[in-house]
Amino acid sequence: MNSILPTNPGSPSATPKYVWDGKDSGQLFMAQQAVAYGVKTIYADAWSAPGFMKTNGNDANGGYLCGLSGHSCSSGDWRQAFANYLVQYIKFYAESGVPITHIGHLNEPDLR
Repeated sequence: MNSILPTNPGSPSATPKYVWDGKDSGQLFMAQQAVAYGVKTIYADAWSAPGFMKTNGNDANGGYLCGLSGHSCSSGDWRQAFANYLVQYIKFYAESGVPITHIGHLNEPDLR
């Protein structure tokens, strides 16, 4: 997964080191083209929280965000850190000329 937070900052309260490649696996270009054609609604979907924020420790294969009801992790509660991650993602797109109007915080919610 192409993540803006490729390295675990160490804890949910640590300062993250976000990395923006200006491409987002080609998704940014497509979104910029949509905006150029007049699209006003841009929906971004979080494919997954970074693996270090999840119960399975993996970007893929399900898992739950650490801190959700009934899903704790020894690394702590990552809910606020994941919300901050999504906000930063929106900021990167806005700086690139794409105003995200809607965001989904999860993908395939029934995958266990």
